Amino acid sequence: MKKFIFVTLILFFSGCLWKHDPEKARNIAEDFLNAVYIENDMSRAYQMCDEKMKKIFGDNFLENTLKKFKERYIVLERLVADAYFYESGDRYITVFFSGLSEKGVSYHKVILEYDKKGEYKVISTFFLEKPFDGYRNLRKF
Repeated sequence: MKKFIFVTLILFFSGCLWKHDPEKARNIAEDFLNAVYIENDMSRAYQMCDEKMKKIFGDNFLENTLKKFKERYIVLERLVADAYFYESGDRYITVFFSGLSEKGVSYHKVILEYDKKGEYKVISTFFLEKPFDGYRNLRKF
């Protein structure tokens, strides 16, 4: 009986821990940013998003984000993955990129959620004119 309880507890708690794959998260985040800023393919970008994102930010969040980006930077020419961040045991991972354009450097943050199926879905994205700061334990790519 003790073995059964012990094994049951191990199985239960192992399901509560999330093991991230930073390279997979980076690839999905990069595909997402490419779809939004370079290809302007919002349909594909929304397919990479969790349903919660549209509910929280509204139906035209990505279109509005792209419009604001184009007002400042015009065209995104290239993305470079800089770093990532996650808390141990958390199912969210944040990936940071630098975007190069003719009007300067933009800084992008994509937050992804690792779901129970083992897939990453985008739950948030932002860009700024200066690097994101204040994150502990940033890990470089």
